[in-house]
Amino acid sequence: MSTAPASPAPYAGDSKLGNRADMPWQSSQEGIVQGVTPVALTLPGATRTITANRELVTRDRPLRARLVYVTGWTVAGLLAAWLVCAILLVRAHSTQLRETWQRLRVRLQKGPARAE
Repeated sequence: MSTAPASPAPYAGDSKLGNRADMPWQSSQEGIVQGVTPVALTLPGATRTITANRELVTRDRPLRARLVYVTGWTVAGLLAAWLVCAILLVRAHSTQLRETWQRLRVRLQKGPARAE
């Protein structure tokens, strides 16, 4: 008794290609072709990106090439500035936030209103 899987039948409607059993994917089992070793490929990261824009170059508008480097420290500085702004915003509205919180606590302590 043979334990090898039966090869799939050729596609009957394809008379131009004839028997396709000699194609590599026909003899593959579970997606692995005999003699081919799968290799994991690294994908490019977003560490380095380039943006190009077109500009009309004339005598009045000469080409001005700009190159901007952004490092992790720059991003950390922007994040720190954003956090400072968020803290200032919360402090500016702290009294309103406290009042709203108190009203919410009172409302939740009362429980749901009964329908009559």
